[in-house]
Amino acid sequence: MHTGHHPEITFKGETEAEGTWYLEDRVFVPGFDFEIHGTALYRDEYVKLGGAWRISHTGYERIFERKLKPSTGEQRSFESRFAPEA
Repeated sequence: MHTGHHPEITFKGETEAEGTWYLEDRVFVPGFDFEIHGTALYRDEYVKLGGAWRISHTGYERIFERKLKPSTGEQRSFESRFAPEA
């Protein structure tokens, strides 16, 4: 599952814009007893060409990512951009 929602679009002119989209994703791989759940922020740039809006650049920054072993509920790892630095 990969969902993008809550867009925040800022127009920079008649033919340029920027956007932030919130992402939530989940990945299940039963054959490897593996699951990932996480969130991120997409940061996009748009350009209007020939009357149609196009994505000219996209990228994302992970907010958190949690890896699990579903059969036991064991958390294999957890990473967060808000975690204190070591």
